[in-house]
Parts: sequence; C-alpha cells; structure tokens
Amino acid sequence: MEVSKSANLVLVVLFLLLLILHFLIVFKAVPYSLIWGGRLKTVKEMYWFEIFSILLNFIFLFFTLEWAGLTNLAMPLKIQKLSQWLILVFFLFSSVGNIFSKNRIEKLVFAPLAIFITILLVIIVTNS
Repeated sequence: MEVSKSANLVLVVLFLLLLILHFLIVFKAVPYSLIWGGRLKTVKEMYWFEIFSILLNFIFLFFTLEWAGLTNLAMPLKIQKLSQWLILVFFLFSSVGNIFSKNRIEKLVFAPLAIFITILLVIIVTNS
C-alpha cells in the first residue's frame, strides 16, 4: 500500500476518534475544560465551539475519505489539492496553538496529535 493511502486511512481513524471525543464533550461525558485552552466559561459557549468542531471534523473526514478514494464522488484534482493544503495549514496553526496552550492536556495530548496529523497531511500533499 502506498504511503499516502496509509496516511489517509490513519487520518480517517483519527478524525472518527476526534468526532467521538467532541460528541462525548457535548454530552458531558468528558469535561469541556480539556479543550479550547480551558477558556470556555459556560455550557452555551461549549455548545457553540463544539458544534463548530464537529462540523470541521466532518468536513475533514469527508475530504480524507475522498482523497483515499473511499467515496463515489469524482472530486476534481484541483479541489482535492486545495483542500489538502487548506487542512494542512489549519493543523499547522492548531499545532502551534496547542503547543502554547495554558492547558496541560492540550500541550501533552493534543499538541502531539495535531503535529502527527500535520505530518500525515504533509505526506499526503507531497505524495498525491
């Protein structure tokens, strides 16, 4: 299996796991103080930020499934490339934000995860 295909499949699993995490936060099975740098002060803020996170992760999952050839869509190559680069830049900024977070869990768990996702995206961008 080629390296970018493997990277895509790993990303599919990671985005599914992140979606599960965000749904667990929405349903209060996981405290929302773990995310967004611990800056969320109210449940209402949490719901808005989590809806945004869930939508973004669904978009990331959709594009990753498309890049892996796991959908029946025929997305133009230019749109695939553009989406790869945009998501890569998003995770690059996310990595930096998590590294400088005041929240210990974001620094120790989510920063390495965001860096790993960024590396996978670099592999995909450079090999597809």
